Amino acid sequence: MPSTAEVLASPPARRRPVLRALLTAIAVGLLAWAVVARLSAGDPETPAAAPPPPAPSSSPRMVATGPPPWVRYPTPLEGRWVSNGASGQATDRLTLVIHNAYVDLWQGIGQQQGRPLTRRVMLVVGDRVHLRTPGDPGEVATYHWRISGERLTFELVDQTPKSASMLSDLTFHRA
Repeated sequence: MPSTAEVLASPPARRRPVLRALLTAIAVGLLAWAVVARLSAGDPETPAAAPPPPAPSSSPRMVATGPPPWVRYPTPLEGRWVSNGASGQATDRLTLVIHNAYVDLWQGIGQQQGRPLTRRVMLVVGDRVHLRTPGDPGEVATYHWRISGERLTFELVDQTPKSASMLSDLTFHRA
């Protein structure tokens, strides 16, 4: 008959050599994989290769879009500019009001001014300004602008067939 010490003693540990060998092999394999991955990763400071350039679009012209109305992008063009028009007479006076992403062109003086002759959405990129009609992305005119003292001039660079070159051959003065 077994003694009380034998009855209360824990059973001998089961030996599972196959399971232990399998777990050891998996642990060694994971450790080797981590070491190889770490060594073959290269220098972490080196950036990845740049993605390929996008395919050219079927549209031959880039459509200029202005900033959203809630974002403020001030430019040196902002403000009120005045010109006597192409004829040089005061009755043909044009007022150019540039604010944020919009260009308004007014004609007349004093009480003769009604509403703007035209409103365009403006996108300034360096010394170029792209003007388009709101709601019509196909009508774009691109100008090279230059401010010399208090004078502002525009030189037409490119335009779509539907766009009008409303600022060419005009000199504006800051009002």
